Amino acid sequence: MPQDNYFVIPFQPYPRLASSMKCINLIPFVAGAVSAAVVRECRPNPKGTAPEPSPNTLEGFKRYDYYRVLSEHHKTIPGYEAVMSSAECAIASPKYMMYVVLDKYDPKACADVCTSHSGCDACKATHTHHNIPNEPAHKLHPVNIYIQREPSVEPGISCPNPPAVAVTKCALYSEPVTKNDCINNGQEIGPLDSSDNPFKIIIRGSNGA
Repeated sequence: MPQDNYFVIPFQPYPRLASSMKCINLIPFVAGAVSAAVVRECRPNPKGTAPEPSPNTLEGFKRYDYYRVLSEHHKTIPGYEAVMSSAECAIASPKYMMYVVLDKYDPKACADVCTSHSGCDACKATHTHHNIPNEPAHKLHPVNIYIQREPSVEPGISCPNPPAVAVTKCALYSEPVTKNDCINNGQEIGPLDSSDNPFKIIIRGSNGA
């Protein structure tokens, strides 16, 4: 697959600032972490790679039906078996390897990334669907594609609960995934705004295969 169809984003946990007490997975209070959070405050994040709702609000993202339509239209990959479709969660597994950002919602491209990545393709499994004679074998790709609501800038004291972007992500795993692994429902990050709301990361259109 052409490399310009996606780009790898190294894992960088969002900084949690002391003014927010409703965040999940708070980092330890150490000087280095606080300094890093201050430096990153309000810094622009990469642009979105998925259509944004109108209005582009938390509730707008939750209700945007296009995400459901998009994921259901692309819920199958020829030769592969879908394990979940149009979920509002992402796979959380100890077999997680990495994720890439896709330039559009394309499950085939996500599967191709897995195929080309050592360790992901090595653990694919094949089987005959429901043991039906003459039914073609299906592959279980350990991948999860979804659309995630993310902040357009790093939330900070000067920019709490900033405007959002929608990002298409493709996560890879070293073993096949199941719908029971879909337990990541997002999180709250950054300080509270004037209405006592943090920025909320949520997930839509999650397909796994």
